[in-house]
Amino acid sequence: MKEIIADLTPYLTGDNKTSDNVIGAYITVDEGTEKKAIEIKFRPDLSQVERNGIIIFIGNSLLSTCAATEAQNPNDEFLKLMDGIQIKEWIE
Repeated sequence: MKEIIADLTPYLTGDNKTSDNVIGAYITVDEGTEKKAIEIKFRPDLSQVERNGIIIFIGNSLLSTCAATEAQNPNDEFLKLMDGIQIKEWIE
């Protein structure tokens, strides 16, 4: 069972390349393993190729954000949250 610990939807549905395709985005923790993930809900009519492309785009954006954050403050809480996080499609 997964627990939602943060709703990222406002950050991924604003004025960016994913806004028309993402209907929800959440940071979740698997209660059994404590593994963190960013899980993304897509419009149902999107192809798997489009979904995978968006996941890659979001992953690359997060890598850039982490690199910039680390350069300014290597002990930032954001970096601790992102450490080991997986990005994947939300599966009901």
